[in-house]
Amino acid sequence: MVPSISANSPPLVVAHRGGAALWAENSITAFRGAIGLGVDLIEFDVHPTRDKKIVVIHDPTLNRTTTGAGAVADHEWSELEKLRLKEGGHDRIPLFDEVIDLIKPTPLGLRMEIKVGIDETPYPGLEAMLAERLEATAMLDRTVVTSFAWETLKAFGAVAEPAGFIALAGRDMFDDSGGIEGAGKRVRAGGFAEMGAPISCLGADSVARARDLGLRLGAYGVKKPADIENALEWGVHVFTTDRPDLAMTHRRRLYGA
Repeated sequence: MVPSISANSPPLVVAHRGGAALWAENSITAFRGAIGLGVDLIEFDVHPTRDKKIVVIHDPTLNRTTTGAGAVADHEWSELEKLRLKEGGHDRIPLFDEVIDLIKPTPLGLRMEIKVGIDETPYPGLEAMLAERLEATAMLDRTVVTSFAWETLKAFGAVAEPAGFIALAGRDMFDDSGGIEGAGKRVRAGGFAEMGAPISCLGADSVARARDLGLRLGAYGVKKPADIENALEWGVHVFTTDRPDLAMTHRRRLYGA
């Protein structure tokens, strides 16, 4: 199960893309490293291939992080497995099933971000594909599903019930909605009980206000040591960080856990 949290619990630490400032993002090396640090969950991103495999990569295109080019969804797995991550030495793009196999024997949870295609629209049927694999591997109740495309969360919820959903909100939503009050109400109106927000949009007051709204509040973009300290001291429910090593050290210092 994904670790539970109460008002007195320390914030959960999530290794963002496995720890993108420490290892090649979304690589098996990064996920192994994050497991070794003892984080609570490992965050990663998923896209489908042309032949309906599921791969773990952030961008809808290959160019930034791999030796390939073009849209992920335009390639078959037999092509993608030959590529290497630019910062990963011998690492290649992992299959979703490989990540499940790696994490399943551990106590860690999965935090899976469902991505959209290069045209910024959801991939047809991806939610059902993901749910089927999580159910088949008995990992559904250890997985939190996140997305900026809230319709994908609803589509996933129509076919399976994971450990939780997190509606990701960008800075533009905070600017357009007038801060945590408006953004939080939009999340609640969308049917979600938990929101992930940029750390730069949050503070101790907004974390408290989210609780008043009956909303679980998490932070992302937590990269700098000062941001890590703030996330811990403000008492967000959970935060993703590229530096899970620093986060675990600071959490132990502040909470002893």
